[in-house]
Amino acid sequence: MSILLSEQLASFSENDYAVRAVRGLLGVLPFVPNWRHPGTLEEAAARLDPALTDRVVVRAERLAMEPGPQAALKTFELLDKGDKGLALFSGIRSAVQAARRVEGALETDPQQAADAGLKALGLSYAGWKLFPGETAKDRMNAMLDTDAGKALLIFYVAVDVILPFADNVASGGLELMSGVIERYATENAQRLVPVAGSEVQEAVGMLQELAGTLRGFAGQASSFARPLSEWCREKLPGMLGKVDALGGMVATGVDALATYRYLGAAMVAEVCLRQALMEVRAEVAAEPPIPQAPIRLAKRSDPAPPPLPAPAPAPDPAPAGGFSMGMVGCLVIGALGLGIAAILSFLMFSPGGTTGPVTAPPQTVAPQTVAPPPPPSPSPTVAPIPASDPRPNRPNRPKRPQ
Repeated sequence: MSILLSEQLASFSENDYAVRAVRGLLGVLPFVPNWRHPGTLEEAAARLDPALTDRVVVRAERLAMEPGPQAALKTFELLDKGDKGLALFSGIRSAVQAARRVEGALETDPQQAADAGLKALGLSYAGWKLFPGETAKDRMNAMLDTDAGKALLIFYVAVDVILPFADNVASGGLELMSGVIERYATENAQRLVPVAGSEVQEAVGMLQELAGTLRGFAGQASSFARPLSEWCREKLPGMLGKVDALGGMVATGVDALATYRYLGAAMVAEVCLRQALMEVRAEVAAEPPIPQAPIRLAKRSDPAPPPLPAPAPAPDPAPAGGFSMGMVGCLVIGALGLGIAAILSFLMFSPGGTTGPVTAPPQTVAPQTVAPPPPPSPSPTVAPIPASDPRPNRPNRPKRPQ
């Protein structure tokens, strides 16, 4: 059955015991990178690129369904629940027993050491399946390049090595970490077969690459063995309430604090979100841009734009009365047509009652004699008017009113 990364992350809130325990224990160690609760898958994606949140979440969820991330998520669940016969103990169990003054809680326990070795092998297998690389060293470097990967390994060293074996670590020697890795992890490799199958040897090779890093974390954390124990003594009993030493929970395959499932989901989310963001940004860069007309401001050196063409002349308005010259022409032609039709009708129908055309008889034209013009008549003689004409001047006509 597949595990949804979004549901796995959403199952942990800020006030969950697992989240508070991880934050508190890592807060005791000053060399741990600043740990931040990832929140939901959407919240983690929004912190990377708010503009691409939706697309990145969809892509990350799809990447988390691939075989590598799925194998890692299932391994982290088994580290907390102890299914398939692993029956893993928790390092916090020893801390709780110490807080309640259970005798022998901090003594070296072979079963606890075997459990720590098997958990180291399980973490190595999860890293082998989750991170890309040609060799185990490449995958180890990729794991250490993530904040959640570093926090996961440091939490393992603090909880499953430093807390259960605080006296041995404080008395000196990082040989304990080497013994856990080289002896107990190798001897218990077959217990991981139900989880890793034929890839157990790859998990062993990955653990050998991580050995040096785990020893370095153990050397740093050994100086804080007492503060770690004091924090567990003060905080864990209140978190666990009336639970009795976690022993019964281990027997039933349930862990009170699903810390590895929480840290493992955070690491898978960080890897898948980082890959999803890179792929989505590549897709966005390959998408054709929306064409837009360039905006350019005019400069003084630019030539003047050509003048706009003159508008076409408007047609002559129709004369008053609503008639145009075309209409008048049509009326004139129609009237001429009617007149010609009336003349033809008159010629075709004579007054004698015939219906055919009237043929006039030929007429003889008599020659005419042209008479000579009459002599011109004498022009009348007009007597001149003397200068001393006694006729009075003509009266002036009255002016027409303007």
